[in-house]
Amino acid sequence: LGGDSAAVVAEDATGDDVAHPELPGVDQEALPSQPAAQPLPGQPETTQAPQMRGAVMAAAAADSMKKISSGLASAAVTASEAFRHAKLPQVSSGLSLPGVRIPLLKQDDVTVTSTTTTMTPPRCGFTEDEINYPGNDLRFVDSVFTSEDCCQLCAQEATCMAWSWAKGSSKASSNVCFLKGSEPKYTLSRIKDADFVSGMPVQIGRQMDVESPRQGLSLFCFSLIVPWTYEPSLIQMQFEEKTSIFDCDEYAVYSNKVLEVAPGVRTEVVKSSLQCKKGGEFKTALNTDIFLAVWAKIIADGRFMMHDWTVKVDPDAVFFPSRLRTILAAYSENVNGTYINNCPKGMHGPLEVFSRNAVSRWASGMPACSSYFNQLCSGPCRWGEDMYIDQCLMKVLSVNREYDAKLLVEDHCSPPAGWKNCLDGSVVS
Repeated sequence: LGGDSAAVVAEDATGDDVAHPELPGVDQEALPSQPAAQPLPGQPETTQAPQMRGAVMAAAAADSMKKISSGLASAAVTASEAFRHAKLPQVSSGLSLPGVRIPLLKQDDVTVTSTTTTMTPPRCGFTEDEINYPGNDLRFVDSVFTSEDCCQLCAQEATCMAWSWAKGSSKASSNVCFLKGSEPKYTLSRIKDADFVSGMPVQIGRQMDVESPRQGLSLFCFSLIVPWTYEPSLIQMQFEEKTSIFDCDEYAVYSNKVLEVAPGVRTEVVKSSLQCKKGGEFKTALNTDIFLAVWAKIIADGRFMMHDWTVKVDPDAVFFPSRLRTILAAYSENVNGTYINNCPKGMHGPLEVFSRNAVSRWASGMPACSSYFNQLCSGPCRWGEDMYIDQCLMKVLSVNREYDAKLLVEDHCSPPAGWKNCLDGSVVS
């Protein structure tokens, strides 16, 4: 009861001095007198000196506190149980003694364990409702039912700099707490999303930079990887270099099984073997069905709706998101959507860029495209996914198609001489 209080000295039964804390403002003589001790049969009567009462009370209080701190009753003793051990009355407004008033601790404020007493961390210092900080995931925790609980989880994890909590109303990840570290992005994107609450544990001095994307230029970027190829190692390298899809506002990696391709980055699973043949008019990979499965997953998750543009990036494409944002500033959304063609011969697969409305149009129009092309080709058309989606959006769904020569340079689309030196600082990919 207050390490700074003065000490009152009394004599114990052996005559030694005993120091015990003095309650501030308490008249020791005003405390209720103790009845004289009754002698045991056959022993002489003794008289308890006034000083002895102080020593007895100090010893009793010390013994009670010792029992509390050692946790003899249980591994965790609540505040109310602690008061029972001390045999002090519980009063809702506080404990009253002559000349002093000690407010009761709430049960939520203190936990006494077998070895230590730990105080509940202060409430979260910075919280934003209807905001998500995508990316930089350290890990996620299921069955977290309040944003405050999510914040406290972050505060308890030494490398957690921020957090995002998916509300119970969230379709994809209800009551999930996402703990955010400082990699791969130096600055987290602040994305408007009614299904999330986000914040930082500034109450313990931890935070990181957060900024909202420029209007109309928010990027959701994804890659598909085949597990038994060099592609997982490429994704890991891009994470370590903090580049490619990991420099977008939000990113995702897809495969046909769960892989941790980088710290905190796990693949989303699509229903496909990821195996296909080469053939058709252009002798390309006939991978349309594979990417239809990927798009089905993307559309079901709905994350593309939170961003202005969705970008499909091959793992072996060299991609600069900052350059893409510069180019996209010249293009606007269309009622039916807009997508950017990257080659005069038709859209090529290493980098595909679609506006939010274009993806929505593609999602609702897939059946119409399938029916149209099955009739046109007398069965499935032997095309790669890039040609299929290009023809679908342009000829069947009437999505606005723009062309930009700076979007992609590759050997299949008449590149300029010396293009492999990568010295053109304006090329996106």
